[in-house]
Amino acid sequence: MRKTSWIAAWIFLGLSLAAGGQSVEVVAPNGGEIWVIGENRTIQWGSSGVAGDVRISLVDPADNLAGLIAIVPAATGTYSWHVGDLSAGTAPAGQYRVRVKVVGQQVADKSDGLFSIVAVVQPTPVITVTSPNGGESWELGTTHPVTWTSANVTEHLRISLVRSNGDPVGTIAEGLPPGSSPYSWSAGRFLNGTNAPLAADYKIRVQAMGEQGGDSSNGVFSIVFNPALLRPVDKLPDIQLKPPLPSVTVCITSGKTAPVFGDRDIHVWVKNNTAVATGMMHLEFYIEGKGTNYYSISLGPNELRKNTRNCTWSTSGQKTIRAKLNVQGGTQLAEVEGWVQIYLHDPKYQSEYLVQCSDGTSKNEADIQ
Repeated sequence: MRKTSWIAAWIFLGLSLAAGGQSVEVVAPNGGEIWVIGENRTIQWGSSGVAGDVRISLVDPADNLAGLIAIVPAATGTYSWHVGDLSAGTAPAGQYRVRVKVVGQQVADKSDGLFSIVAVVQPTPVITVTSPNGGESWELGTTHPVTWTSANVTEHLRISLVRSNGDPVGTIAEGLPPGSSPYSWSAGRFLNGTNAPLAADYKIRVQAMGEQGGDSSNGVFSIVFNPALLRPVDKLPDIQLKPPLPSVTVCITSGKTAPVFGDRDIHVWVKNNTAVATGMMHLEFYIEGKGTNYYSISLGPNELRKNTRNCTWSTSGQKTIRAKLNVQGGTQLAEVEGWVQIYLHDPKYQSEYLVQCSDGTSKNEADIQ
């Protein structure tokens, strides 16, 4: 036998003798288990005649090394593993075996079968608005509960007022815990201290501030005028004469207007006809199909005030408009009624709009401003 052959034989015999009486056996995972990335699981093995350390590795179905998990004393028999953690990175989801090998020896064992490492499955966050949910009519400034349910939501919430098409109108509240339903809302009041305009096409939207889930009212609700918000005129002692009613004129746009495909501003003007400032007055501005807007106004000497409402109609034809002015909480001062003609398809319409006034006069819109 050649010298090299004798040397190889002696080396093999030495390794065999050195390993004699040593063994390890993987107990868990041993096949069929499903472990989730990020959770803590225990790797177990048994050993006999082993005094040193063992190397715990993750191997793929073809027995290729996927990565080193840890090197620990063999005698411990267990290792608490943060599933997926390797000495160099994180194991992707897939099927694997665990191999336990004595350091410096050929003594080793691996899982009998494949086990699975899977990604964390996050439950879907769900928010459901329950009130207002359609059909409610809430007076501006009155208190109502906004309610919702939530599941699997971990972020704080924002409550918003939106139009029926989802367009935002304003923020009602934010930074609310998911479980803080109900929220007591002064109807129409925004977080910045302003009020929403009166309208009948609103929805409430509740959404996590990190965009995690969200829901809106199923149907629209209304914010309507609350007469209690008007401050009554202070009563004067009987020995004092009440001031005379102010002399005012109210005018509104009347005549033709833009086609339905586009917005159109409808105007109402209020004119103080005297050199004396007026007290607080209450203006009702009605537009057919759009409802009534309410304004509380006062005018300086000979002051002219214009109020505007932007409208888009879905049907053509003649629409009634009306403006009525009262002393706030008291006597009617002036009223004027007119109409606008909506053209559905014809893009040609009168460029100078007529203005109808409560004193019976008519003029061009450009002449009153």
